[in-house]
Amino acid sequence: MGQEFDELNDDQKEAFKGRLTQMGLGADALSHEGTLVTGATPGPTILSGDPAESHVPPTLITVNSIAELKSLHGVPDEHYSVRGITDAAIDYPDELPRERMMLADTAPDICALRDSLQPEEHDQLRKAAQAYVLGNSEKVAAFEPMINAAMFPTQVAAFNGEAITVSANSPLIIKGSTMITLNYGSITVEPGGQIIIQTQVNLTTQRFQVKS
Repeated sequence: MGQEFDELNDDQKEAFKGRLTQMGLGADALSHEGTLVTGATPGPTILSGDPAESHVPPTLITVNSIAELKSLHGVPDEHYSVRGITDAAIDYPDELPRERMMLADTAPDICALRDSLQPEEHDQLRKAAQAYVLGNSEKVAAFEPMINAAMFPTQVAAFNGEAITVSANSPLIIKGSTMITLNYGSITVEPGGQIIIQTQVNLTTQRFQVKS
């Protein structure tokens, strides 16, 4: 392992490895060797779920349900139900009429289900999925069968590594149409460095440093 990772304490190293396990990956499933340093190539360094534009190949993980996505990419319900963190910023949509919620069971296939939903119902379903992942899932539990039927399976692009150093004049850009999860032992932003996020990202790091 590199110096940045070796400087982590034992608990931090175990937490890093535990996140790999949570994603169903082995301890050696790293996206690159050593420290990823932006500026090693001209222009920004891009991490994307699209391999054609990503400077580091993504690991694409298939996610089969909204509950699995919440476990991998979201906020645990315990943040709200046990720790008492407010969810006032979460937009919990009202339920659809019962006969519309039953479409998950009555539609002959996924294409028919998607075609039968009105544009505003698609929007409501997306809001419910976002609220499920980021908020208290119990408040939108009625949507779960519909979300699973209409929106899954899906994929998450994972990037895992020992360390990232973000250099000045070479931003780290995280982008693409696929949800992204990053798991790094340490992330260091040097003076003038920038991290630009253009998609849904879940970032886990054991040490985050912004140098001045």
